[in-house]
Amino acid sequence: MNGLKLDAPLDEAWVVHIYDRNRRLRCTLSPSHVWTFFAGLGMGALAAIVGVNLSLSAAPQSSTAALPTAANGQPAQPNELLLRLD
Repeated sequence: MNGLKLDAPLDEAWVVHIYDRNRRLRCTLSPSHVWTFFAGLGMGALAAIVGVNLSLSAAPQSSTAALPTAANGQPAQPNELLLRLD
């Protein structure tokens, strides 16, 4: 039995074809698509991190400033908030 020799180079890139149940081609993923996906994923993560840091730095530092006060100027207790009608 003679050995099988291939003259064509086997350095082809991989490609993934995705078909629906009727055997119609839905999309094709090639290596360039994967690099684009990961670049977008990285840029989205960077934008999310920057957005969270900006929103945390813009948050008010004192959490008691927005609390309602009782008539004596002290922070109101929950039962006092239910009784106030003003």
